[in-house]
Amino acid sequence: MAERYEQLIVVDTQATALEWCHQHLKPEIRSFDSVEAAIPEITSHTSDITAVIAAWGPHQFPIFSALVDAGVRNIFCEKPVAVSLGQVAALREMIRSNGISLNTGLHFRYRNIAETIRAFADKYLGGAPSMCVVAGGARCVATNGIHWLDLASCTFGCEPISVTSRLQRHEINPRTPSVGFWQGVGVWEYPQGRVFTVSYSNHSSVDDVVTWFCPLGTIRVTPSLEIVMEVRDRNEVETDARMTRVGATKPMFPTIAANIVQGSVLAQQLDDVESGNPIPFADISPLRTVEALLAAFESNNCQKSLSLPVSNDVLQSSDEWAIS
Repeated sequence: MAERYEQLIVVDTQATALEWCHQHLKPEIRSFDSVEAAIPEITSHTSDITAVIAAWGPHQFPIFSALVDAGVRNIFCEKPVAVSLGQVAALREMIRSNGISLNTGLHFRYRNIAETIRAFADKYLGGAPSMCVVAGGARCVATNGIHWLDLASCTFGCEPISVTSRLQRHEINPRTPSVGFWQGVGVWEYPQGRVFTVSYSNHSSVDDVVTWFCPLGTIRVTPSLEIVMEVRDRNEVETDARMTRVGATKPMFPTIAANIVQGSVLAQQLDDVESGNPIPFADISPLRTVEALLAAFESNNCQKSLSLPVSNDVLQSSDEWAIS
């Protein structure tokens, strides 16, 4: 940020964080311990301001609202952006009525992962994937699951139509005790019978295993975002091509190189905010991903499957969730 912008305003409630900024960033940096204290500094030139919200989930919506009220129109917000379905609805209205350019921390959209999965599935594995299964240890359905959920929507090319979940909160968040770490199972259904599932256990330290199932093989996305394909034996398939005649897969050889974008993509995300350019997969709204995630918590709360988008009844009775 310090290299990108001529002027930098930092807001943090922790005095040690502000002290670090003054020691390591530009000497002309201005710092404040609250958004309210900082707003008078920007009201005369809000059209030139890009706001970056990187607070804990429960604090993001109030900060977003205060910035919009002050006249800021370019906003990048880390996920989850909202912690209740009511906040999602309010965000949509604020964005619509104020012409907000918003981008979020759902960075998989910028890494060429969905495009690669689609292309490899069509070329090597008999067609598009019909299911994605994410399983792992203490990764949190909210904190990390939201990234895979967003990737599923981008890869399937549409938003989910229902969700069912069973979730449990544990007080083991390594960053802050005020935000829960959620284990359990979530199942999102997509049109044409496609499915995304996530299963995390807070009793395991094993990283994500992410597998896409295609007609004739699988695509695995490793924790380092490498793409690994396995394929059915072609002779077996030609002998009996029925889907019910399942068979083992073997690693594809030779391996196929995938052009996945590594490293930070924040600069490109900010470019899109400030230029007003459409984000990748703009037809899949990030706020729909947030809604689909929050609906999983509501599903767990009411112990039943919920349709998406959520009904007005679900919206009106929804809770705020301690997620980040």
